[in-house]
Amino acid sequence: MEELRIPAHSSLKVSRAKLFWKYFLVIFLSFSVLFLIGFSNWYQYNVAQVKQTKISQSSAMLKFHANLIQKEIYTIISDLKILSSLPLLDETMTQEQQDEVINELSSSYLVFMRSRVLYDQLRFIDLNGNERVRVNRERKGTFVTSPQNLQNKSNRYYFQEIRELMPGEVYISRLDLNIESGLVEIPFKPMIRLGLMLYRLDDDGINRPKGMIVVNYLAENILRLLEHKNAHAVAMEDQNDLMMADSFGYWLEGRTVEQEWGFMFNRPNQNIQVETPMLWSAMQKSNQGSVENNEGVYIFQFVSARLLTLNVGKHLLETVSLVPSKQVGKEYGWYLIDFHSHDVFSSEANKNLLENQVDWLLAFSMGLLLSVFIAFYVSNRQLVDQRIRFLAYHDGLTGVYSRSAWNQKLVPQLNDWIKNSKPFSVAYLDVNDFKPINDELGHEIGDELLKITSQRLQGAIRSDDCVVRLGGDEFLVVFASDDTVQDSHFLMMKLKSVFSKPMKVKQHSLHVTVSVGIANASEEALSIDALVSKADERMYHDKMAMKQVNE
Repeated sequence: MEELRIPAHSSLKVSRAKLFWKYFLVIFLSFSVLFLIGFSNWYQYNVAQVKQTKISQSSAMLKFHANLIQKEIYTIISDLKILSSLPLLDETMTQEQQDEVINELSSSYLVFMRSRVLYDQLRFIDLNGNERVRVNRERKGTFVTSPQNLQNKSNRYYFQEIRELMPGEVYISRLDLNIESGLVEIPFKPMIRLGLMLYRLDDDGINRPKGMIVVNYLAENILRLLEHKNAHAVAMEDQNDLMMADSFGYWLEGRTVEQEWGFMFNRPNQNIQVETPMLWSAMQKSNQGSVENNEGVYIFQFVSARLLTLNVGKHLLETVSLVPSKQVGKEYGWYLIDFHSHDVFSSEANKNLLENQVDWLLAFSMGLLLSVFIAFYVSNRQLVDQRIRFLAYHDGLTGVYSRSAWNQKLVPQLNDWIKNSKPFSVAYLDVNDFKPINDELGHEIGDELLKITSQRLQGAIRSDDCVVRLGGDEFLVVFASDDTVQDSHFLMMKLKSVFSKPMKVKQHSLHVTVSVGIANASEEALSIDALVSKADERMYHDKMAMKQVNE
């Protein structure tokens, strides 16, 4: 019969708070986990969005600066073309004619150099490698070099390479540091040499070389362009000056001065290939893009020193070809590089988090309130369901089994026990003088008396036994026993003894007794109804015997 027991009505009241907290904790913890997952996903998404935005902004900035550099080189090429229109020396000229041309070139070159601060040196070199005109920019000013200080450059690599240029081709050297007397000039003077072979049509219509123009461009101007900020470049608060490396991976403008010009000082390890191989690998595969490592994100853009493509109008492009020095190869150029550490992305995401903290706090508060509401609803619903199931088989007043439970659950089970000869006993109890107490003191007192009666009966039995209220003041007690005769006598004494003490019902102290009749299944009863009838009959005899004693 143990499986028929369900919690008593009094225990349902005690479990209300426990049920609420049980469901609240489960729901709130589930919500908290989902909230943390959602928050984490939102934060990671935000970091990814910040990262993508920064990459897009940096890419736009790099393209802008790449165009600035190409425009700068295009300006040099334009200057060379202008200079190429000046009179040229011709070996067939008389010395007087040559001196006249040299004087004109010297004057024109000097005016040009004084008006154009982009250059450190401008030279006209004849086909034999002799400097015929040279204008130098020095700290004291810009001067035409005296004839006795002019040099022969026929053994210099740039002279030999410029001689091979076809009409319209422009020579460009490596961007490096100027060297004086075999040593790197201090302070550093970044330099690019550009040259143009000069051709003129002879009388027979053949285009013949007449000499070359060579300029030493002060490449510091290009490096300064990296510091230029422009609205089109989408300058950002955290944006540092851009970095620049050549196509061999050597830093020309790095994050530290120590990184720069490694090839000029025989420091091969100060190279992107060695320092950041992942970045170098990405740059070899594409002219533009980004790569991420454990430090942050590098964004890069390649600027070709061989082919310039410039926007000269809304829908017009102009392409200019250059011939890089053979020392650097045909694909020589420079990489513009921007870098953002992971801290930048996290910092920006944290700012967004602070801006949205009210929304997150509101969402968390709503989740907390929703958890309370759901827990309250579910716990109350479960209590209602338990109450419904409880009342289906339990007496609503006393909490013991009801007549419905007796008829539907216990009777079939006890009939099986009888059929299988399992020993058990049934005690029929009736509260003596209940009706007068109920009539005189009121139904409220009578109900309390029945509750106390049920409690005392439950306290007198074992966990495997059960108490049933048939109705009014009539109860059944069913208990299993191997020695039904001896146990019945003991049960009779125990059931009566629990009522020896008076009952305190509000302001009343009531001396209540019960009449008990016990029937054993071993008495050849054919059914539980017959067994209950025997117990009822014996209870009646017990009641009569008690009246006779009291009289």
